Amino acid sequence: MTSNADADADTDTDAGSFTGSPFLSLHLLETLVAVLPVRDENGSPKSIVYGGAERHMITSQARRRAERVHARDRANAGVGALAGRSTGIRTREWALITARALAAEHGWDREEAVRTARAVIEATGLKFGDPAKKTVANLTKVLLFAPADAGSRIAAHIAGRSEDLRAWTTEYGAAQAATGAKPRKGARQPAETAPDNEGTASDAKPLPSLPPGTRAVQDHRHRKLLSSPA
Repeated sequence: MTSNADADADTDTDAGSFTGSPFLSLHLLETLVAVLPVRDENGSPKSIVYGGAERHMITSQARRRAERVHARDRANAGVGALAGRSTGIRTREWALITARALAAEHGWDREEAVRTARAVIEATGLKFGDPAKKTVANLTKVLLFAPADAGSRIAAHIAGRSEDLRAWTTEYGAAQAATGAKPRKGARQPAETAPDNEGTASDAKPLPSLPPGTRAVQDHRHRKLLSSPA
């Protein structure tokens, strides 16, 4: 990055002193990706003449996001004015983040960690993408805002109750497999495969609830959230 600073001020040559307010104009040369320039209705980057040269206009949102991410990373690292104040992250990848923490901090097998983390988070009421699609299978359908260390905290809870949760995850996965894929909404079923009126609904077994210890933690956090001031 190259910078060139020009200081301009109105001066009284006779008195030899400033009569106006000095200001500093900074000109920066930056490497930018194609999406950042402000564009007109035709998609062409806008430009203005400033300081005797033609310059592109950059979206303020691009700079603001960089500032937010920088401040968040410093706060989470315990540096700067926000040190000690953990900030949150909005993402769909909490199952993957939790699985990485299980593998890195508690020595779990990667595949088992993903399977367990996904099941535990799904059992709290969050919906995940289609299991048949690898790109979204372990992503929640909505963005979830939570503290930056939420994945590590969930992983620590799972590791602390690994015996119960491993057995529960196996039971949960078997129940999901037994339930089978539901027909697409609005799709017609062939007459010969149409379900009987008797027994189909009653034969379907509900998915097992989370173990009592994990469910108690979930209920406590829900009550705490509801009682928090807006």
